[in-house]
Amino acid sequence: MSAIWGLLRFDGASVAPGDLKRMGAALRAFGPDASETLSHDSIGLGHNLLIVNREDRFEAQPLHDHESRLSIVADLRLDNREELAAELGLEGTANWPDSAFVAPAYRRWGEDFAAHLLGDFVIAIWDAPQRRLLLARDHMGQRGVYWHKAEDFFAFAREPEALWQLPDIPRCYSEASLGRLITLCLLPRDRIEPFKGLHYIERSTLLIVEADGAIRTHRYWQPQAAAEHIGRDETYYRETYERVLTEAVSCRVRRLETPPALLFSGAFDSGLVAAIAGPIAQARGHKVIALSSVLPPGETRPGLEDARAAVEAWRDCPWLEIHLHTHQDNPLWTNPEAYFAEFGSIGLTQPWQGELAQTASACGARLLMTGMGGDYTVHPRARWMLGKWLRTGHWLRFTREAMLYRQRSGRSLRRIWSQHIAGSLVPLSWQRRQQRRRFGAGPAWSHTPIASSLAERLLAEGEIDDARVRTGRRLAARWRDTLRDTVESIGIAQLPGVAAAGRLGLDYSYPFHDRRVVELGLALPDSLLFRDGIDRWLPRTVFANRLPAALLAHTGGNTTPGPDYFRFAQAAAPALLETARAMDHDGRISAYVDLTKAERLIASADEHSRMGHDRLLSAVRALVAVRYKLWLDGTNR
Repeated sequence: MSAIWGLLRFDGASVAPGDLKRMGAALRAFGPDASETLSHDSIGLGHNLLIVNREDRFEAQPLHDHESRLSIVADLRLDNREELAAELGLEGTANWPDSAFVAPAYRRWGEDFAAHLLGDFVIAIWDAPQRRLLLARDHMGQRGVYWHKAEDFFAFAREPEALWQLPDIPRCYSEASLGRLITLCLLPRDRIEPFKGLHYIERSTLLIVEADGAIRTHRYWQPQAAAEHIGRDETYYRETYERVLTEAVSCRVRRLETPPALLFSGAFDSGLVAAIAGPIAQARGHKVIALSSVLPPGETRPGLEDARAAVEAWRDCPWLEIHLHTHQDNPLWTNPEAYFAEFGSIGLTQPWQGELAQTASACGARLLMTGMGGDYTVHPRARWMLGKWLRTGHWLRFTREAMLYRQRSGRSLRRIWSQHIAGSLVPLSWQRRQQRRRFGAGPAWSHTPIASSLAERLLAEGEIDDARVRTGRRLAARWRDTLRDTVESIGIAQLPGVAAAGRLGLDYSYPFHDRRVVELGLALPDSLLFRDGIDRWLPRTVFANRLPAALLAHTGGNTTPGPDYFRFAQAAAPALLETARAMDHDGRISAYVDLTKAERLIASADEHSRMGHDRLLSAVRALVAVRYKLWLDGTNR
């Protein structure tokens, strides 16, 4: 993952070289192998190189095509190089860097060029003849870019730290983002402003900036089932599933110069990434560095499934190098400001990712993959189909599958009914009312530690939707529609883990967010997701010869990332609360967090209750999040 940045002035002034250099210096960690800038008149572009794949050694960005007068910087891994070369009539491309394909694609397809690229990318093109700047983000938003528009200039960068090098851009975490984080309210789709004055290009979007400052956007793709995958027979789906998933993983690892790393739970999603990537890495003399967060040996936590047993089932794989992390403390909660300085805002919701990324970097990896995304693309846990079949009158199928599921899982009929069937028979409106009763009277946000004045203001401004608050999550769809909603929400903001990995010189990638995987997953029939009483029937059968027997026999839920974090939160919470009270001069903390409510949530935490976990973590998250806002705002110049 390289880093790109740039400046376009609307006032006729030339771009100051010092501005470009400061922006590049702020992004040095994201591209430590080379740094170059290019500027002429009102436009300036910069690129910091991170060598991940072998073709990256031929990169010489920024690129400038004298004939077409195009200037380009790109953070790009291109997976369809051969197909593009054939379609564009290009020859001798074996040693071309991926970025060299951008100008020919733009010359051929114009504003539709990004739709023809397959891979993870953010691309900036200065089209001098048209006097316009184009920024394109990949289909599922695996890479991203922030931008800011002022009266006399437009600036963009891989991370906000680079934009904050410009004196006219304040460093300020927005109150709306803080409120959403405290309440775990999903972001509205039409406003992505985690930092004041900064915007984020959404996935599959082309943003065009004219020389006079006018801005327009073009969405070139939407998540949907590819036409060629619709209405096919089972043989086709099995063969295509294996081919597509294999290619999605292979294209990320087959050109690597260093061993790949993987956040590894030992379950189906990360397990299949390991099973596909392992032999490829082994053929190049490497192993997959598998990073797992587990409990200490012999320890258990109520209601949580530790990954240790699932990971140990892979020990015999010769192409896997397993690293088990038993976290002894959590620096995010014991020294938040030092953690922010190293990782930025990462860890406010997933703090363990920074620690695992550090191990990946120390082992020499330049690529860190995750199995996240399988649950809502090609591997959904589809036991909800029992209720769907009953509700839609498929009684024989329902009876057969329910009984087989009972035999295989060992669960009682009563538990199966309550967890997978009853909810399908109840109207969504009634479920919403029951959910409200469960969490008590009042709006959903009132059960979180957000300050009432802030919540009411954000509600009035439309920045928080009470129906989206996690403790009162919106119930608006059933079955496959909920999976489609999840896929469509991906890539609105920066994906988890990307920033932390980038700060450590790592390219962070989601194979299950690959466009090919998404377009197949949305076309898979229900019968391939849950069959013969078996959840995840497709990976269990297609990849049966590559997965451990213990995994194939497993019928439980997902393992828990960061399983020790309840204990860490419980230990850190009193000191965090005490510090927050000490820092609350003139209401600078209590303007955002209700400290009395946070104290109650901490005191009522019960490790044996899922709700107890949620209450404790919501209080700790709020106390740390407000510290992040104050820390960041305090760096304003």
